[in-house]
Amino acid sequence: MNVQKGHIYLVCSVPSKVSISEYMGILKGKIAIKLFKTYPNLKQKPYWGNHFWSRGYL
Repeated sequence: MNVQKGHIYLVCSVPSKVSISEYMGILKGKIAIKLFKTYPNLKQKPYWGNHFWSRGYL
C-alpha cells in the first residue's frame, strides 16, 4: 500500500470469480463504514454529502 495526498494505492489479489468493480465496491464500502465509525466527525463536514469515495475505482 502507498498513501499520497488524495490517493491510496493498493496491490491486491482478486479471485477470478469476482469482478474488479464488485471487489472495489465491497472494499470501499467496508473502509468507509470503518472510517465513519472511527472518526464520526467526518460526517459533520458538508462536502462529504453521504459519500466518502468518488465514483469509479481507477
